[in-house]
Amino acid sequence: MGLKGDTDEVIRVWRGYPWRLKAWLLLSLFLASGSIASLSEVVFKWKLFFLDAVTFYRNTVSAPIQRALEELLHLRLPPQYGECLLLFLLLFGANLRLVFHGSPTSKSNILAFGVCLSLPILFFVAPILDARPPTLLSTLITLGSVAALQTFLYFRLGGAARILWFVYLLGPPLFVAFAGAINAGLQRVA
Repeated sequence: MGLKGDTDEVIRVWRGYPWRLKAWLLLSLFLASGSIASLSEVVFKWKLFFLDAVTFYRNTVSAPIQRALEELLHLRLPPQYGECLLLFLLLFGANLRLVFHGSPTSKSNILAFGVCLSLPILFFVAPILDARPPTLLSTLITLGSVAALQTFLYFRLGGAARILWFVYLLGPPLFVAFAGAINAGLQRVA
């Protein structure tokens, strides 16, 4: 029976219930709605978890890589360059791992391997030779093409390789998020 049927049945038999049963049902309804009221607290805790993860990521991973790239290249890079580099390397690593899980001699894997190796050159080496950082458009095109290749390889492979795609792609961000939560917990004063 659906929700409407249950509601109609309660309305039909409500008048015949004794006051004790009516009070019990109202109390049960109120207590059950308490879990909905505590939802905001749960969302607030998750918000703090993600905030701690992003802060930890930016302070310990992204900012040092950004500074090292700027010192190495002698260029002033936009703030999102280091984060795009890390995202690209994450997708690039997952692509390479998926390529290696497939048949190594198939033409599509050789083509995918060539694309995986040429995209970093196009995105990260060309701006260095040109002495200016990549534009937002080139960043989006490169990340979009890597994501398209990733999706192609994901649907082409089956079995354990599909599960490994999630592990390779989501493992490092989850590790950083847990490290950020642990770091924030250790820094809090009771």
